[in-house]
Amino acid sequence: MLFDHEVTGIKHLDKMDHYIGMCEKSDASLGSEVSRDNGKVPGVRYVVMLNNRMVGAGVSTDPCGLYWSKESQPWAWPPANVQEIDDNGDPIAGLFVLFGRLYVVKRTGGVYMLTTKSSDTGEMIGWDVTLITSDFGCLSHFGIVIMGNQAFWQDTKGWCKCNGQQ
Repeated sequence: MLFDHEVTGIKHLDKMDHYIGMCEKSDASLGSEVSRDNGKVPGVRYVVMLNNRMVGAGVSTDPCGLYWSKESQPWAWPPANVQEIDDNGDPIAGLFVLFGRLYVVKRTGGVYMLTTKSSDTGEMIGWDVTLITSDFGCLSHFGIVIMGNQAFWQDTKGWCKCNGQQ
């Protein structure tokens, strides 16, 4: 059997008020306060990485919502970091990144190019959304493939290709 002083070198450790000093530290000495708007990771089905952020979509309760994390903090998804992409009832079917831009493909028709929108302080506040075409959709996010500088996926009409321009 080991006694306190044999393990720590301090006798009568069980009788000492050894943790009082820890309780008396002021909050100011602990460092900066932790941000409280981290939120939890939403139930996204599709995830890509763009500019040191995780971007996701495919939430069953918000099929047109696009969610993103804080920069360099993939665990922090503030509840305010969501934007609806053409909320017409057609769900987002997949995401891909080409040339530093995010592309969103809807299920039955719609390919959108998104670029980040920033505040005066440079903080990302959302997305500028440009509809590239409404003629094609995407059957499955599993079928989106990036080859070189192009993305390919299948629509009900056949194969689609995006080179960042069309």
